[in-house]
Amino acid sequence: MDSISGQLLIFSVVDRNELRDLVQALLELRIELQKILWYASVNLKGFQKILKKCVSVFFLLLWSVIANIQCRLDKKLNTSTKESYLDSKVMIHSFASPSRVVSALDTVNNWLSKIGSTPEPIQTEEEIREGALKLASKTLSTNLPSEYEGVIEQCVNNDDGIKLAEIIDATRLFCGRPLLSLLHRALHAKSLNVSCVLLSQVETLLEDQELNERNLLHKYVITMGRDAREASASLANSPALVEMKYYFTPIALTTQASWQNANHSDKNRSDIDDFSVFEFILSKLRPEQLPFLAAKDKYGRTPLHYAGKYGLPQVSRLIIAKLRSCEYDSKDIEEVLDNEGMSPIHFAVAGRHVKTLTVLLSRDPSDTELRDFDQRTTSCLILAAKSNFPEIIEILAKYGMNVNQQDEKGDTALMVASRFGNQEAVESLLSIENHKAELELSEKAYNWTALFIAAVEGFTPIVELLVNAGADIERKDLSGWFAYEHAVFRGHLECGKKCMPANPHTLLINASASSSPPLGCSPPTSYQAQQFGKNVYSDPVKSFGHRYLTDRTMIIVTMGSTDIRNKSSAVKLDKVPFVNAATTQLDTALTLIVHAKNAEGGSSIIDLPIHDNINTEPLIFHTSDVSKVQLSFDIVPTYSASYDRPLGRAIALLSSVKPKVGSFRENLNGGVTVPIVEKETLGVIGSIHFEFQVVTPFTHPNIHVNQNTTYWKSLVTNKVIGHRGAGKNDRARKSLQLGENTIQSFIAAANLGASYIEFDVQLTKDHVPVIYHDFLVSETGIDAPVHSLTLEQFLNVSKESQKEYSRPSSPGGTDQIDDDLKFRRARSLSLTPLSKRESDERMKFTRDFKNQKLKGNLRGHSIQAPFTTLEEVFKTIPRGVGFNIECKYPMLDESEAEDMDSFAIELNRWVDSILKIVYDLADGRDIVFSSFHPDVCVVLSLKQPSVPILYLTEAGTEVRSDIRATSLQEAVRFASRWNLLGIVSACQPFIECPRLVKVVKESGLICVSYGERNNDPQNARMQVSYGVDAVIVDQVLAVRKGLTQNSTGLEKEIKESVFKED
Repeated sequence: MDSISGQLLIFSVVDRNELRDLVQALLELRIELQKILWYASVNLKGFQKILKKCVSVFFLLLWSVIANIQCRLDKKLNTSTKESYLDSKVMIHSFASPSRVVSALDTVNNWLSKIGSTPEPIQTEEEIREGALKLASKTLSTNLPSEYEGVIEQCVNNDDGIKLAEIIDATRLFCGRPLLSLLHRALHAKSLNVSCVLLSQVETLLEDQELNERNLLHKYVITMGRDAREASASLANSPALVEMKYYFTPIALTTQASWQNANHSDKNRSDIDDFSVFEFILSKLRPEQLPFLAAKDKYGRTPLHYAGKYGLPQVSRLIIAKLRSCEYDSKDIEEVLDNEGMSPIHFAVAGRHVKTLTVLLSRDPSDTELRDFDQRTTSCLILAAKSNFPEIIEILAKYGMNVNQQDEKGDTALMVASRFGNQEAVESLLSIENHKAELELSEKAYNWTALFIAAVEGFTPIVELLVNAGADIERKDLSGWFAYEHAVFRGHLECGKKCMPANPHTLLINASASSSPPLGCSPPTSYQAQQFGKNVYSDPVKSFGHRYLTDRTMIIVTMGSTDIRNKSSAVKLDKVPFVNAATTQLDTALTLIVHAKNAEGGSSIIDLPIHDNINTEPLIFHTSDVSKVQLSFDIVPTYSASYDRPLGRAIALLSSVKPKVGSFRENLNGGVTVPIVEKETLGVIGSIHFEFQVVTPFTHPNIHVNQNTTYWKSLVTNKVIGHRGAGKNDRARKSLQLGENTIQSFIAAANLGASYIEFDVQLTKDHVPVIYHDFLVSETGIDAPVHSLTLEQFLNVSKESQKEYSRPSSPGGTDQIDDDLKFRRARSLSLTPLSKRESDERMKFTRDFKNQKLKGNLRGHSIQAPFTTLEEVFKTIPRGVGFNIECKYPMLDESEAEDMDSFAIELNRWVDSILKIVYDLADGRDIVFSSFHPDVCVVLSLKQPSVPILYLTEAGTEVRSDIRATSLQEAVRFASRWNLLGIVSACQPFIECPRLVKVVKESGLICVSYGERNNDPQNARMQVSYGVDAVIVDQVLAVRKGLTQNSTGLEKEIKESVFKED
């Protein structure tokens, strides 16, 4: 500390390099002192707990009796118990008190504040030299008579080595550290004659109290590197020199080591002037000074490490040549590892310094033999692959590095490049002629090759490269799964197609079985061969009576965003200037504590930085009055003994944190950002980004729980669900179609054998549930969302289209639609060419019609029927027909895709309106809810216990921004987390990877599929054979008949189709 204090007296004239080293040392010292304080705090708290346990009522009573007796004795003997106690009490020694540490930390913070508050002027090279000479004079002033100070400064200015030698011989007053300091300044001033004299006089090149244990050679190489880097920056940013600014970087934002961020090319860099000086230094080194060229500093780094780090090829070549010419024991000095396992070669690779790397790899310019590198050195190939440096990879391979070398985890450079999606690196590794990357090497955890890793990450171009290079697409991992199955499971369907075997069903029949791995790692194991073709009916997996809200409101808080397009961090902390060193601890390990005032639920403790999966792990609170709830986000030191003193806090009042968009409406963009305010200064030091959903309880007299029944029991043996009734309207179908989502279509589906009918429910502006699929009602002639029309307006759209083209009414008007818009059979179900032309003309400018060229339940394509409501469907359709009610609530990306406003009816109001109709009219009917919107599923599950919920997922067949809707894997996680009955997935993953059905079933979920490919009875039968509980289809009759075939016939049919493909 004394050394630092002395340097701080003159830090205003110290050069940039020493100032950087000083700051680094202060920061490291600050961290170590904070750790000691944390230990003292934890230790004190521990002793307090121990002592509290030792105190009991018995000891207190005993002590009072003893004190009373002692007091009487004192009076008789004329003594003092107090004085005796003071003489014998336990005293706290200095080692057990943190007072000295607190004082030292205050001193360090004070120094950092001074450095941060002192502006560093932009200096020219001449001004820097003059400052160096003045500093040298001040350093020597304590050792020399005053009359010599000006003379020495003049000698350095004029590079007068002869006169300086005479002064040294005449005075003999200074040596050691002052002489070494003067040498350092003379080198910066490029006074070579003076430097030559001083080199001959100094005994060591390392100062006694040097902070980082760096000798003169370390420092000069670092100076050359930093000057070259600043020169490159000045050419890019135009100013001659950039002013240095000092900040603390919050540890929550640190993701990589600083050397990894450096990417300064050594191309077109001239270090000839500084190199000449360095070459001069090495030429004047005496034999006893030569070891300093290979000496290590505090971090285990030699001067060659810094030459590699800053990309100094000439310096690197000179160091290596000098050590070898003097026959110094410097074998493989370019492979010497520092304390972090980095060699000079690693630093050159990390900085993408091609020329420097070439120098380090070639022992001699004329040496063409391949080298035998140390295994630890070959890890730089993995570093180059991770950084996507193809030219570096080619150089490393050229000089003999083993591209197939595996690290301790079994990873190769090809695996790492595949994991990070570095296509150029993969191409480079695959194109190496003499040392091609081995495609079938596998890592140790799951036996994954590079193809598996690329498939898991969904990098289609890399998968294509590996397959074209000959990767084995029929290889299985430890769980018996193929690469394409991993890709499909994670929503990378296009990637899965690139690595799918020609006859996947054949491989599935012959696949061996093993236990299922964790859901987050790889898909479960293969379906046993002897079970192929059999109907596997799982017992019902959920019982009625799960916990639901009765009288209290639930608040679900998600840190960060579920929108994968939103790249903002959940916790963002600003850099803190050194001026605030005494008041900040943001550069230490930090923890976020989330708690809610006026709500029940424990505090959640989250270490920073927050991991990637936090946006799928909600925080739960309960309250009776959500308007009074305050969410608090405290930033505290991780290792503090108490969390009562936060460094900063963010407060969110839930009743006002979101902007109002009208009565019973809410913004679809649920993200909220609140500032983090520092406790002491009340300044903003960062921000918190989160999402929250309020779920209010729903009450109805018909809600009850029957412990003897189970979810969806009847559906276990009934497998066909009619899609939008008897099927959605399709432009490609040549036969006459009933209008989708109509009463007529629902009745037809039931008559054809569908046990359930699936239909879409939305809410009108006046909160009435109606049956309609698309978000936009194009029949109006404009892009009008359903929720923007009242019930009367919505039904009138259908009424108007019926009026003009209907047949005359029968006598008595029995077919006429009532004026009060009650729902009866349409006056006409006829089909006329005129109505089609007129309808198309009216809708031709709407966005929905332009994209689809077809609207369901439209004349010309189907037998049109009037729009209907959920209430009418319940009253009209026989009670024996089950309902799969799909709740169509727009997600943010869907709203943006349809160019709709980013707001909708408030979700609780929306769900309650549907639940009221369902519980009013259910009357024992089999009902299940489903929705693509994750929040709708959660709210439905928490509001009632009787009707099960299925989560709809496109499983990667469509791009979705909500992370919970991106893949089958995320769907299974979500449904399991919220205790849903099961999932309804697009059928493509199950058809291409049938064993994925088992993933769903082993997670305790019902498995249902939907999609056009389900209309092929063979696809439907195959899915059922693997355990799919139900299929949603348009061709109800054909699929129902196909499923009645016996299992033996099914097995034979599928096997024959497989062998026919061969």
